[in-house]
Amino acid sequence: MNKFILVLSLLIYAGTTNAIQFCRANITLSAPDERFIVNSDGTVTDLEIGVMWQRCVVGTNGANCELGSETQFTWANALKHAADLNSSGGFASYTDWRVPNINEISSLAEVACQDPSLNTNVFPIQLEWTLNWSSTPSDSFYGGVKDRVWLSNFAGGNFSINGFGGRSDSYSLRLVRGGN
Repeated sequence: MNKFILVLSLLIYAGTTNAIQFCRANITLSAPDERFIVNSDGTVTDLEIGVMWQRCVVGTNGANCELGSETQFTWANALKHAADLNSSGGFASYTDWRVPNINEISSLAEVACQDPSLNTNVFPIQLEWTLNWSSTPSDSFYGGVKDRVWLSNFAGGNFSINGFGGRSDSYSLRLVRGGN
């Protein structure tokens, strides 16, 4: 069996729930383990940018975020989820969670890796989706849609403006607190 068919077969077998991460050994890690403190309450302290993250994307939990399933939100519902979470007692005893701005969420991208481009020791693999909302709107007008928002894409480690549905598209969410 040639290598292409073998790799393709593995990707088909893996489906959308089991990413096959590929990391390049010759690239310096941008999000190494020592940058983060994994706390026992489901949070991660980011020593580089001075914020605290939810370790799991919204909808998942467990020691390795293996329980539940990712919740998809429109942009308005992502912002509302953060406000509702805070007003109902918060998460891990904190009530100041928010949707991260594009600089914050894209800082989690591990440039040495792809599929996902995330430090999976700190942030276990997202099960289904790799696009995460930011709170940063875009003034871009593309495809007839002007109300667009910046997203972080953890498949390839880049960021982009969301698709043709604008703010009504649905993506994953990882909340942050602290910082700006």
